[in-house]
Amino acid sequence: MEDLRNARGKGQTIVSEKVDWWVFVAPLLFAVACVAFHDLSAAAGWVGDDRLPAWAYALAMVALDVGHTWTTFLLAHSVYCAQPPNAELYWALPFAVLGALLMLCVTSLDAAWAVLAYASMLHYYLQQRRLYWLVKRWNWFGEAALAVGFFGPVAIWHTDPTRDLDWFADREDRLMVLLPEAVYPVCLIVMTGFAVLFLAKAAVQQELNSFGTWFMVGSWVSWLGGFLHHSHTSALLFLTIPHAIPCFVVSYYALKNRWRYAPAAPASEMARASAHLAAHPGQYLGLLLLLALCEEALWEVLVWREWSHAFFPHADMGPTATAVTTAVLLVPQACHLAYDFLLWNDATNPGIGRLLAKPDVYAML
Repeated sequence: MEDLRNARGKGQTIVSEKVDWWVFVAPLLFAVACVAFHDLSAAAGWVGDDRLPAWAYALAMVALDVGHTWTTFLLAHSVYCAQPPNAELYWALPFAVLGALLMLCVTSLDAAWAVLAYASMLHYYLQQRRLYWLVKRWNWFGEAALAVGFFGPVAIWHTDPTRDLDWFADREDRLMVLLPEAVYPVCLIVMTGFAVLFLAKAAVQQELNSFGTWFMVGSWVSWLGGFLHHSHTSALLFLTIPHAIPCFVVSYYALKNRWRYAPAAPASEMARASAHLAAHPGQYLGLLLLLALCEEALWEVLVWREWSHAFFPHADMGPTATAVTTAVLLVPQACHLAYDFLLWNDATNPGIGRLLAKPDVYAML
């Protein structure tokens, strides 16, 4: 982690100055606009308070939420599985994840969904934290501001006994921990204090309009809306859009620049396929969309059964078969969380600090 903290200095970029603003700040503004449109539409009675039109669901849930989980899977298996000394770890991980999911799902589907929900929350925080330290020199105040911006809303959420987890569209029904109500005002005071201090510090350093400041403020807004908005749909938009779009773009740049700066041509078939994918963003995004559509179709036909029952009336399964199927279908999501940790870890991805230190070399997911 020390490599990551010192790899980039103040004023550096993640991809490039122009791309950074469009990829890491603009999606937050787009999410705010989508939430405002949804809330106004719900108030006018055009849509249900917690329902999205089919096209919006396909965009937010399938293309973005499901699609982005495959980015780290492709990146890990097309590039890093061929690199020693930890190639075996990348190949073994899906099987280890499947084994853990099978035990969880067979024991309790509610518990499995809840564990995955909390792991996903932490994943959102870790991604923003790692991206922030690519453009800023590490300091304790920035670290604390990121932590307060994330854990504050999460703690406030857990003080409300009327709130459910509702992370994966009502597939889980309880918060794992209920905090005392006194935590609520304490969190508000601490968050307000950090927000004022952070903006004051940025103003003194003449960085109010810098990318790092916008990125921090955007992260806070995303977490506040994602954890505290009364509408599950609006909360989903607040979290998914600013999180998924950077995943697509940074993973593509990582893949593209991996072969641009590679000392030799890709050796394995999978590596050659990844180099071909990286030749054009349309090919890369098209494959991710195809994988997302296939995964969502399997979820609907085999597990959710919300509209497919009329077309596949004999696809209903018993509890054990449903638990096993759920475990298998959760592997891409769970692997996304695990690969994200491995790809950012200097111990399991040797040389990441050296690569990130180059001014125009790819940033890792």
